[in-house]
Amino acid sequence: TLQTKPDFAKAAIRIPSHGNNLLVLGTTVAEIWTNVAGLQIYQRQSSINIDYGVASVSTIAASDDMVAWLGINEKSSPAIMVMAGGQAQRISTDGIDYLLSTVQHPDQSTAMFYRQDGHVFYILTFFNVVDNFSIMFDFTTGKFFDITDWDFTYHPARQMAYFNNEIYF
Repeated sequence: TLQTKPDFAKAAIRIPSHGNNLLVLGTTVAEIWTNVAGLQIYQRQSSINIDYGVASVSTIAASDDMVAWLGINEKSSPAIMVMAGGQAQRISTDGIDYLLSTVQHPDQSTAMFYRQDGHVFYILTFFNVVDNFSIMFDFTTGKFFDITDWDFTYHPARQMAYFNNEIYF
């Protein structure tokens, strides 16, 4: 169980580039847990908590130094959250928040990080027939892009692989 609010852990992910720290996500809250030196025990950092849990475990993605996910809590509609270091922030704009509030099945979504030409992208896809769209956030420019195809269907990529000087999804 999580200790900040009455909640259960849905996922735990290592915080990239930050030692022995885990981001533990529930449905309405997230906590940072740190490995106790030399032991196989993790303790919650009581000075930091994040008031957004995860709407869909499949939207949790980690890059070189950050973790992003589709966040939700008991007081607000879904928002895109990112954590780089000790605290998380909402990166979705008011327009993206409106779009996310229209999603009927936030649990049927997936996301990934993708890096190309010095840009780091977070790609979020809603694959339910009712929702059926994909958006992308470019961390380098700080802008969102609609990557839904010509037929208004979600982008099919779920994971990227770099092999033999080519990028495949």
